[in-house]
Amino acid sequence: MLLGVIFLAIWLVAGLVIGIVVGSQNQPVGIDATNSSDVKCDAACQQWEESRIEICRAKNQVALFQARVDSTSRRLVAATAIHVGLVAAAVAAAFIPFVGLYIAVGIAAAAVIALGVVSMLAGELAAEDASLRQAQGIEMQAQQLESEARILLVQTCTPEKANECLNRPSPC
Repeated sequence: MLLGVIFLAIWLVAGLVIGIVVGSQNQPVGIDATNSSDVKCDAACQQWEESRIEICRAKNQVALFQARVDSTSRRLVAATAIHVGLVAAAVAAAFIPFVGLYIAVGIAAAAVIALGVVSMLAGELAAEDASLRQAQGIEMQAQQLESEARILLVQTCTPEKANECLNRPSPC
């Protein structure tokens, strides 16, 4: 009995670690934008345009990681439902006369495997959620850099030149 409990604990921890490792394989890419107050108007316009492109990239990354979190959440719910169903089936099978105990053991073994999958998916979800939060932070940083680049553009350029740059269509 004690050996079974130890095996189950190792199984759960291993699944969680595998899930975290698998989920952490996907990390958001940081932004590459710098702000300098001594740029000329054309350079300020280019810098603002590049900062807008970085916002597009950041938003796409957030959407990608949100989709991964949503997908993994659905898979976790499904795996949990399968595990609960198998546990219920094992308990019910135990009440079948004569052969029920043998059937229940087989179903319980499947339930343990399903529990390992649940553990792995929980770890994967935790890692993907961390990646999502990181991507959201990068998006906020990109928005801040875009705002700073816009201010620099307005301060550096003449109103006509600034409006010409600011009226360009979104790169997204």
